[in-house]
Amino acid sequence: MSDTIPTLPEYRVRLFLAVDLVGSTAFKNRNSNPFKWQKTFQKFYDEFPGLLTTKFDEVAQWATNLHSAEKEFGGPKLWKTIGDEIIFCCRLRSVCHLTACIEAFMSSLQEFGESIEAACGLDTKGNAWVASFPTPNSSIRPLLPNRNECMSYDIISEELEIQADEEPHLFDFLGKGIDSGFRISKNSTVNHLTVSPGLAILLITGAENCGVTQFNKKIRLHDAQIFKGVAENNPYPVLVMDVYRDEKKAKLIEQQTTLLGQKYHQENSCLKEYLIDYLSAHSIEIPKLPIICHRDLKDLGDESLPDFYMEFTEDWKREVKEGKESYSDDDINTTASTEIKEGSLNQAWDLLQDLRDIK
Repeated sequence: MSDTIPTLPEYRVRLFLAVDLVGSTAFKNRNSNPFKWQKTFQKFYDEFPGLLTTKFDEVAQWATNLHSAEKEFGGPKLWKTIGDEIIFCCRLRSVCHLTACIEAFMSSLQEFGESIEAACGLDTKGNAWVASFPTPNSSIRPLLPNRNECMSYDIISEELEIQADEEPHLFDFLGKGIDSGFRISKNSTVNHLTVSPGLAILLITGAENCGVTQFNKKIRLHDAQIFKGVAENNPYPVLVMDVYRDEKKAKLIEQQTTLLGQKYHQENSCLKEYLIDYLSAHSIEIPKLPIICHRDLKDLGDESLPDFYMEFTEDWKREVKEGKESYSDDDINTTASTEIKEGSLNQAWDLLQDLRDIK
């Protein structure tokens, strides 16, 4: 076990993007020859990740308020595949960074969906959510291919979190934020991208600052449903972004919704207020991001670190002290306070670059 004092992990928000094939079960049943549908699914696994990377790079080119580090390292990375679903993960640095990722994902869903629909009658649907780390959600490294070369995992550290940012496919992410993100996916369709309440708050913030973010998409409260284990089994907001590819169909649905007495167009300010109140009432994390990527945390202004993270820092210091009797309180406090006060984004990106250079 190393005697090096671990570094307090920074507060971070990760974005999760899931794309699923629509009609895959029927497609496999229609094709008794497995070679045909296997090729189709392999095409999905091979091409969609590359398409998403390309789309992010395209968005980043015209996104004038993205930090150079966000452009270079900030695209969504493959996390895992589950059946017909591919899930991506990305550490977010700002609301501008978030909106660029969402724009790229929506564009990828549309382009790949249209392509695969024309080829074999399948389509794509998407789900998106955010979760805060290192609390209340956790990064877990389940597999250690070469334990001798791996860092210590006795206690969570910034070094471990940076590795999870860079290589999410080596990690699992656990917590209520992850669970609820998966739960809402059952409401996603070809025409509706489902988004979590926390993500919706950040996206509305982006729309409120569209002069900076260049993002003006609408989020709608589509329904409220009970999901097992989420919000103490109370009705949970189901939010969607419309991704209609046919303008005539989109207009028809809008007319239909209005005639049925439902409100299709919802005020961003009212929706955001409701979501913040809802999450607060159920003690669910409310993610925080600066509008644009600042160089260090002390420049965040009103976008201060959340209380649940500050409580975590005290628990973390106690855990380190109990695990390493040789550490003095001054050693631990110095390490922790340095990470909070000097936890610059440049420093994190430099560490990320060092990891890449080592490879």
